[in-house]
Amino acid sequence: SPTTDVPGAKPESIERRHGSALVCYQGHAASTPVWSVSFAPCGYYFASTGADSTARMWCTDRPTPVRVFTGHYSENVNCVAWHPNCNYLLTGSEDRSVRMWDVQSGNCVRLLNGCGAGVNKVQVSPSGQFVAGA
Repeated sequence: SPTTDVPGAKPESIERRHGSALVCYQGHAASTPVWSVSFAPCGYYFASTGADSTARMWCTDRPTPVRVFTGHYSENVNCVAWHPNCNYLLTGSEDRSVRMWDVQSGNCVRLLNGCGAGVNKVQVSPSGQFVAGA
Protein backbone atom coordinates (compact mmCIF):
# COMPACT_ATOMS: atom_id res chain seq x y z
CA SER A 1 0.00 0.00 0.00
CA PRO A 2 1.20 3.58 -0.63
CA THR A 3 2.94 5.42 2.21
CA THR A 4 2.45 9.04 3.26
CA ASP A 5 5.92 9.33 4.80
CA VAL A 6 7.95 12.27 3.53
CA PRO A 7 11.74 11.78 3.49
CA GLY A 8 13.41 14.06 6.05
CA ALA A 9 10.13 15.12 7.69
CA LYS A 10 10.14 15.51 11.45
CA PRO A 11 7.26 14.02 13.42
CA GLU A 12 4.86 16.58 14.82
CA SER A 13 2.94 16.09 18.01
CA ILE A 14 -0.46 17.68 17.54
CA GLU A 15 -3.03 17.56 20.27
CA ARG A 16 -6.53 17.56 18.85
CA ARG A 17 -9.39 18.61 21.06
CA HIS A 18 -12.80 18.46 19.48
CA GLY A 19 -11.89 20.87 16.67
CA SER A 20 -11.16 23.82 18.95
CA ALA A 21 -8.31 26.22 18.22
CA LEU A 22 -5.09 25.53 20.08
CA VAL A 23 -3.63 28.99 19.40
CA CYS A 24 -5.17 32.22 18.14
CA TYR A 25 -2.69 34.47 16.35
CA GLN A 26 -3.56 38.16 16.59
CA GLY A 27 -1.83 41.02 14.85
CA HIS A 28 -3.71 42.26 11.79
CA ALA A 29 -5.95 45.29 12.28
CA ALA A 30 -9.16 44.53 14.15
CA SER A 31 -12.23 43.75 12.03
CA THR A 32 -10.19 43.33 8.83
CA PRO A 33 -10.04 40.03 6.94
CA VAL A 34 -6.91 37.94 6.51
CA TRP A 35 -6.68 37.00 2.82
CA SER A 36 -3.80 34.56 2.66
CA VAL A 37 -1.58 32.37 4.86
CA SER A 38 1.50 30.38 3.87
CA PHE A 39 3.97 28.26 5.85
CA ALA A 40 7.69 28.63 5.15
CA PRO A 41 9.41 25.59 3.65
CA CYS A 42 11.24 25.16 6.98
CA GLY A 43 7.86 24.89 8.75
CA TYR A 44 8.63 27.04 11.82
CA TYR A 45 7.49 30.36 10.33
CA PHE A 46 4.35 31.35 8.48
CA ALA A 47 3.14 34.55 6.87
CA SER A 48 -0.24 36.18 6.45
CA THR A 49 -1.67 39.04 4.42
CA GLY A 50 -4.82 41.04 4.96
CA ALA A 51 -6.97 44.07 4.34
CA ASP A 52 -4.81 46.30 6.55
CA SER A 53 -2.10 47.00 3.90
CA THR A 54 0.35 44.60 5.55
CA ALA A 55 1.93 41.19 5.49
CA ARG A 56 3.05 39.66 8.75
CA MET A 57 5.55 36.97 9.62
CA TRP A 58 4.86 34.71 12.58
CA CYS A 59 6.58 31.85 14.33
CA THR A 60 4.56 28.93 15.53
CA ASP A 61 5.49 29.39 19.20
CA ARG A 62 4.44 33.07 19.53
CA PRO A 63 0.89 34.43 19.18
CA THR A 64 2.06 37.85 17.92
CA PRO A 65 3.91 38.70 14.68
CA VAL A 66 7.71 38.76 14.65
CA ARG A 67 7.84 41.07 11.62
CA VAL A 68 5.39 43.43 9.86
CA PHE A 69 5.91 44.29 6.19
CA THR A 70 4.48 47.62 5.00
CA GLY A 71 4.78 49.34 1.65
CA HIS A 72 1.88 48.31 -0.57
CA TYR A 73 -0.32 51.24 -1.63
CA SER A 74 -3.61 49.37 -1.37
CA GLU A 75 -5.27 48.24 1.82
CA ASN A 76 -5.74 44.77 0.30
CA VAL A 77 -2.59 42.65 0.29
CA ASN A 78 -4.10 39.56 -1.32
CA CYS A 79 -1.49 36.81 -1.34
CA VAL A 80 1.81 35.63 0.03
CA ALA A 81 4.44 33.06 -0.97
CA TRP A 82 7.81 32.04 0.44
CA HIS A 83 11.05 31.90 -1.48
CA PRO A 84 12.48 28.34 -1.25
CA ASN A 85 15.47 29.52 0.80
CA CYS A 86 13.14 31.02 3.48
CA ASN A 87 14.97 34.38 3.37
CA TYR A 88 12.29 36.17 1.35
CA LEU A 89 8.54 36.63 1.26
CA LEU A 90 6.63 37.71 -1.82
CA THR A 91 3.31 39.53 -1.61
CA GLY A 92 0.75 40.55 -4.22
CA SER A 93 -1.69 43.41 -3.79
CA GLU A 94 -4.60 45.34 -5.27
CA ASP A 95 -2.01 48.05 -6.06
CA ARG A 96 -1.06 45.80 -9.03
CA SER A 97 2.41 44.97 -7.70
CA VAL A 98 4.40 42.08 -6.28
CA ARG A 99 6.93 42.92 -3.59
CA MET A 100 9.83 40.78 -2.42
CA TRP A 101 10.69 41.27 1.26
CA ASP A 102 13.85 40.39 3.15
CA VAL A 103 12.58 38.55 6.25
CA GLN A 104 15.60 39.55 8.37
CA SER A 105 15.41 43.32 7.80
CA GLY A 106 11.76 43.68 6.80
CA ASN A 107 12.81 45.75 3.78
CA CYS A 108 11.34 45.50 0.30
CA VAL A 109 14.22 44.35 -1.91
CA ARG A 110 12.34 44.01 -5.23
CA LEU A 111 9.27 45.69 -6.69
CA LEU A 112 7.58 44.01 -9.65
CA ASN A 113 4.82 46.05 -11.25
CA GLY A 114 3.00 46.26 -14.53
CA CYS A 115 0.04 43.99 -13.83
CA GLY A 116 -3.18 45.24 -15.42
CA ALA A 117 -5.18 44.45 -12.27
CA GLY A 118 -4.67 43.52 -8.64
CA VAL A 119 -2.44 40.53 -7.93
CA ASN A 120 -4.37 37.64 -6.34
CA LYS A 121 -1.77 34.87 -6.64
CA VAL A 122 2.01 34.89 -6.47
CA GLN A 123 4.18 31.82 -7.01
CA VAL A 124 7.94 31.23 -6.79
CA SER A 125 9.66 28.60 -8.92
CA PRO A 126 11.25 25.68 -7.03
CA SER A 127 14.73 27.01 -7.89
CA GLY A 128 13.81 30.47 -6.57
CA GLN A 129 14.94 32.06 -9.85
CA PHE A 130 11.49 33.06 -11.12
CA VAL A 131 8.35 34.67 -9.73
CA ALA A 132 4.93 34.81 -11.33
CA GLY A 133 1.98 36.93 -10.26
CA ALA A 134 -1.57 37.01 -11.57
